[in-house]
Amino acid sequence: MNGFETLWRTRRQAFLRETSIYWRDVGRSGFFSILILALIAGIYGYAKALKTLPPDFPYLWIILPLLALTVASGRIRTFLREADRVFLLPAEDRLQGYFRLSFRHSFLMQGIRLLLVLLAVWPLYHKGAGTGALPYWWLAAFLLLTKWAGLLTVWQQARCVSIRHGRLIAAYRWAAGTMAVYGLFRFPLPYAFLLLLGLALTGVLLIRSLPKFRIPWEALLRYEKAQRDLYYLFFSWFTDVPARPNSIKRRMLLPRLTKLLPFESSSAFLYLYALTFLRSELSSIYLRLLAVGALFLILFQGELAQVIIYGLALLIAGVQLAALDQAHRYSPWIQLYPGGEQVRIRAVTTLVLIALLVQALVLGAASALSGTSFSLSALLTAAGLAYAFGYARLLLPRRLTRRAELI
Repeated sequence: MNGFETLWRTRRQAFLRETSIYWRDVGRSGFFSILILALIAGIYGYAKALKTLPPDFPYLWIILPLLALTVASGRIRTFLREADRVFLLPAEDRLQGYFRLSFRHSFLMQGIRLLLVLLAVWPLYHKGAGTGALPYWWLAAFLLLTKWAGLLTVWQQARCVSIRHGRLIAAYRWAAGTMAVYGLFRFPLPYAFLLLLGLALTGVLLIRSLPKFRIPWEALLRYEKAQRDLYYLFFSWFTDVPARPNSIKRRMLLPRLTKLLPFESSSAFLYLYALTFLRSELSSIYLRLLAVGALFLILFQGELAQVIIYGLALLIAGVQLAALDQAHRYSPWIQLYPGGEQVRIRAVTTLVLIALLVQALVLGAASALSGTSFSLSALLTAAGLAYAFGYARLLLPRRLTRRAELI
């Protein structure tokens, strides 16, 4: 073991110690108890829904997107720091062991996630495929091999000198991963492996033709920051976390929604937090949660499943939207905005209210489209709207006011 492998292990242990404090706060909040109860209820609803599925149910329309997303997504966790591009740059030719451990760690973590997703969709696949279902471990072996190839492609994508070439490699990675998963369920297993081999060779030829950095410091540091920010965004729902620079994403269409706000000093906080929400990772999480919740409501028609999915989607959205309050907590410029602390809190809760109202209505429409009774869909929508007003106008303002008084 060389010194750089020791450095990687030291940094991983430091990160685990750093986050263990926040995991204890998450545990004390009762989150894991709620998660276990939701898991038990979800398993019960899932099993009940499987019994009522018709023989011609299009199960692949659910399995393929979930597995393709899990296989093709993901980045390499390196635990790099900003100073590394200065102090480790002279040792580039001796860092193979460091990045080898990073790759193994990333593959292990994402491989476990892939196996859990496969385990979750396995009953649906076995129900739909019947006697033609492949053994679980054959599916797992194929998908893990595809995931391994995908992570190698992520590394080569990061090494690309041109941003355009990196996007090309990323597009190929997603397309190839989706095609490989499709081939697994549509072709005999030997042909699926041949398809995977052909896609891998095509990717190798494509990557070899492009100019690349030896070690892509900027891209790896950007990946590391994004993954750390996701951890701290999650922890901020339960406790105070150190301030981190906001990640701003360029979006062409969503920020135009702020033009609907009146151009007045009383709307300054509302405008600030609306742009913050639309340009940050919060909006991506919100939209993904909305899409997943709507999809599950359409697919699972049992009354209990509808209630569980609808309720969980709104509860999780409420918790994650509350993190918007922390966006500019340590910015000195926030003190220059007109109105004071209560106006700021009112702006945050107004945006949370709007987001929850939209989610309640969209999920209610998805419930109606699933074919469930109109009375149940109407009841869920009414309950969702009531929750949105109660959470955003009663519970959340009190919580944010108490937090502001402690600072």
